[in-house]
Amino acid sequence: MMSEDIYYDFNMIVSYDRFEYLTELTKKGKIQWICVKYEPITLIGNGDDLIDGDFVQSFTVQGKISEHVSVLLILTEYINALSGRGDMKIVSDVISAPINENCCLQVSISDSLDYVSYTAKDLCHAFAQDPIVRFADLIMSQIAVYSFTQKAWPTQTIDATLYYDNEDFVRIIIQLIREKRAFDFHRCVFQWEYRKKLKIK
Repeated sequence: MMSEDIYYDFNMIVSYDRFEYLTELTKKGKIQWICVKYEPITLIGNGDDLIDGDFVQSFTVQGKISEHVSVLLILTEYINALSGRGDMKIVSDVISAPINENCCLQVSISDSLDYVSYTAKDLCHAFAQDPIVRFADLIMSQIAVYSFTQKAWPTQTIDATLYYDNEDFVRIIIQLIREKRAFDFHRCVFQWEYRKKLKIK
């Protein structure tokens, strides 16, 4: 039989505000997230169109909430190649629990109704403190020991001149891919000032 605190944890996790709850548990050191899979930065097109595509990377992480409850999260990060707009999506699932419930939840920044009305810069400022972004920052701070450079990264030929006003930033992302800089890409998604600090070598 489960203790009351495990019941409480489980009920909180399956509610829509689970990310606020998981953020607080992570900040207090009650959850340690482990990266179990990483998909490196890749340019993914809209159908066959790479020009209107997104640079994407994803992290699958696992954390133990209590003796009986573990959570698996997939954090996917996007930067549109043409507009420079960033996005984050988190899919969560309770992968072990004493009772059988449908606990899967998916949320993303672009779910916001006014997402498309923002420029890339304004989007960064508007959503920098969003619960999804704050939670993602905490996860990334815990998985820094994961060796991303050992992963086989994709080899893509990307012509930065095709991206017009965003050409310089696309060149920077190409550089991040070449140098396997997963954490710098993460910071670029919703940190406009950090984007501006990066220089093309």
